[in-house]
Amino acid sequence: EKKKMGPPKVLLEILYSLGNENFKKLIWHVTNYSFLEKFPKIPPFKLEDKGREETVTVMFQTYSVHTLKVTKIVLQEMSENNLVDKYLTDLPEIP
Repeated sequence: EKKKMGPPKVLLEILYSLGNENFKKLIWHVTNYSFLEKFPKIPPFKLEDKGREETVTVMFQTYSVHTLKVTKIVLQEMSENNLVDKYLTDLPEIP
């Protein structure tokens, strides 16, 4: 039974579900990637040597209501579809 978690908690669970290598990959995607056309990149220094909690904070500061959507795009890009299925299937559609 999935309890309703707030978006920051969902993101935190996802980041902890990623091993350290994949966590680094996710950071790389949100700081480098242009495939997030509609969304700004996060300046790399903001996430350098940051733990998962701080990463959640910075991502929500950057993407606000779109944070989980961005997370979903990145996870799909990384082929982490099991995490998408587990945490991000019933996202409200945000234009």
